[in-house]
Amino acid sequence: MRYLKKSTLSLLLILLSISFSYSQESRKYLRIKKNNPDYLQGYILNKGAVRIEGLVKDNVLNETGKYSRVTFIFQDGTKARFRPDGIKGFGFWVYDYVSDDAKFYEVVQRGKKVTLYKRLREIPHPKSLESCFYDDFTIIVEDFYLKRVHEGVFKPVNEEGFNKEFSEYFADCEKTANKIRNEELTYADILEVVKQYNRSK
Repeated sequence: MRYLKKSTLSLLLILLSISFSYSQESRKYLRIKKNNPDYLQGYILNKGAVRIEGLVKDNVLNETGKYSRVTFIFQDGTKARFRPDGIKGFGFWVYDYVSDDAKFYEVVQRGKKVTLYKRLREIPHPKSLESCFYDDFTIIVEDFYLKRVHEGVFKPVNEEGFNKEFSEYFADCEKTANKIRNEELTYADILEVVKQYNRSK
């Protein structure tokens, strides 16, 4: 009988916890969540690294914008915009972003030793210098970065001089370093480089 009472009490506490959680979501928040497909379930990490659940705006028409600011809806319905110096990071769906106080970086591949990040940016279309037809056209390019665990600096991954620079960067893993040095792994293989390096002992 005591076992049944404890089970009933535990179930009641769980139900109350779920009910309380949903009660924190205001009507305005739920309305936006239901009716606005641009806002996705996500989170921010405040300056104290506390995770706060809410809705993150995914502006698909401005792919580069998310690397400099993010719009967030708190569960009470309050809207706020954050720049990299205001939060430690944010995320939604399968995407996570971290801040260095100046920029947001998207996590591409987390690792026990080094993590690969990227940023998107717009540059003028190459033909814009040759033809007025391309004056208003831009293209989006990917920039990759590496950061070792416990390091605070994001290291740019440049195609020029990749083999020399990164065979030295990964010198503590002889197998990976040799493959880079011998051009078996190149700039285009940076994701595989990071995976191999993190698998090494």
